[in-house]
Amino acid sequence: MKKITHAKIILISATVLSFNNSSGQNISRVSCSQICERLTPPANSTNDAASRCDMNGPKPSAEKVYKPQNDELQNLMKANSAPNAETQQRTENAKQLSTQMQKDNVQNMTNAQKEEYARKNLAGKEGMPSQATMDFAEKMKDPSFKEKFQNMSTDEKVAYMKNNVVVPQQPSNAVSRDPNVQKTESAFAKKMQDPAFRSEWNKKSKEEQNAYMKQMMQDNNVDMNKLAIESKAEGAKTPDKPVLSEVMPVSLKTFQDANAFMNQHEVNMLKIQAESKAKHEVINAEAKNQLKSLPQIKGGEGAYPDPKKVKPIMAATMQKHMAQAEQDLKTLMEVWNSDRINFDNLIRNFDVELQKINYGDDVKLPAEKMQLNSISSYQSSIITNLFQFLSESQSITENAADWVNKNRLFEQGNYVPVTDSY
Repeated sequence: MKKITHAKIILISATVLSFNNSSGQNISRVSCSQICERLTPPANSTNDAASRCDMNGPKPSAEKVYKPQNDELQNLMKANSAPNAETQQRTENAKQLSTQMQKDNVQNMTNAQKEEYARKNLAGKEGMPSQATMDFAEKMKDPSFKEKFQNMSTDEKVAYMKNNVVVPQQPSNAVSRDPNVQKTESAFAKKMQDPAFRSEWNKKSKEEQNAYMKQMMQDNNVDMNKLAIESKAEGAKTPDKPVLSEVMPVSLKTFQDANAFMNQHEVNMLKIQAESKAKHEVINAEAKNQLKSLPQIKGGEGAYPDPKKVKPIMAATMQKHMAQAEQDLKTLMEVWNSDRINFDNLIRNFDVELQKINYGDDVKLPAEKMQLNSISSYQSSIITNLFQFLSESQSITENAADWVNKNRLFEQGNYVPVTDSY
């Protein structure tokens, strides 16, 4: 097996950075509860069902009625699953870095050349080790240094890492648009790559560090009055703080409760549909028994029931089917609407929590940003549940309209409710 060198790990990390950052997803600025409230309910009668459907096809279709909300939910699911703007930018940066590495023919460099390339071109980039970290890894290759470091006490190791590896953040004025400020910060960052400078910097007091930075700013012609105003405004901002301590538990519980609720809802709906099918089969069985009891008329092809007596039995059977279809629709509609209301109440707290964090925009801490993917997936799951409710409503409506269509065909002489031999 080939040995993977430190330089190779660095380069691999750079090339796969886009994949590692591709999972940042969006949280849609919508109230799932409000969408739930306005979901199109099933038809309230078989005639209402027929009025919603296109009855000219092989089967009644209510697609036009349900399409707007269908499209709305599908678009929300697509939006949630798409990478967010921050992730898209990271992915683009990683692609540009990968392209540059290919142009520089990194894959054909020696290990020593790759390490030098990594130090000069990759150190400190997003997702990449700092220059100080790479220097430390290089030193750890030296057996004598490695032994010396391992023999240090815990306090000595901490002091060494602080003075030589952990790069302190330079005083930041990122809020400023002054190019001279940015020039100063770039120059300071370059200085911090020097281990000797880092060591001296860590020995300075806070006042000495501030004085040093002030002098650098003046040397680079920074407008200090303007910078003071900008720094004051920046300092007045509320510091980043955790905001997901309440949101995450509520989100997870809502997700779990919603899934459990929908599982039971599906069981309830399937049970009603199975009972409906059984009742229609009973109606047909009764009709077959009536038809079998009719006196037979002999003809050229054998004996058969008197058509004049068959017709009223068929008509009565069709009416029983229509009455059962009406009752089935009423039952399904009541259960569907009751469960929709209960589901709406179940997810309202989730919407409230999303509003508290401004749908993720108020989350600033990197550790918490990683958790936004989970919240996005919870929201996507709830949207999928809403889509299930809508699909059920459409199916219930179309099935009811199908009985109206069968009745029309029967009246035209083109449908027989009992088709098996009797």
